[in-house]
Amino acid sequence: MHRKMKRIYGLMFSIIFLNYPVLAGTFSYTSFSLPLFQSEETFISEQHVGKKIVVINFFASWCSSCIQELPELRALKEKYSGPDYLFIAVNAGESDSVIKKFLKKYAFPYLIVKDPERLISKKLGVDELPRTIVIDRTGKIIFDGNRPPSSIP
Repeated sequence: MHRKMKRIYGLMFSIIFLNYPVLAGTFSYTSFSLPLFQSEETFISEQHVGKKIVVINFFASWCSSCIQELPELRALKEKYSGPDYLFIAVNAGESDSVIKKFLKKYAFPYLIVKDPERLISKKLGVDELPRTIVIDRTGKIIFDGNRPPSSIP
């Protein structure tokens, strides 16, 4: 019975804390590089982290919640536009044609990168969509949630 209670408490803890934004400074990001959408270039996170505040949104065209949060993501970028911020969107394993069709239908003003095998998503612990992570200039994750933050600290 004691082991069963530990499992129940562990599950409750996971449910509670995985559904709330991460506390500031709790985790550090993992450096990564991904191909830019419709480009031969590669996005390399180390070229930006430590210099800018980086907002990373993970999305897919089939994700209805991803579509619903687009106005919030646009508003966040408008509120924090400027050279001190970088906004990127990581597509979860879809083809260029699917991404292109999505972007034609929905204006998404972020830099679009592709995670074809979802390796970076998995590395950063992204197992559900949508997900937004904000990394400060020191490389600390200051926000991690399934909805975008209303402000950036």
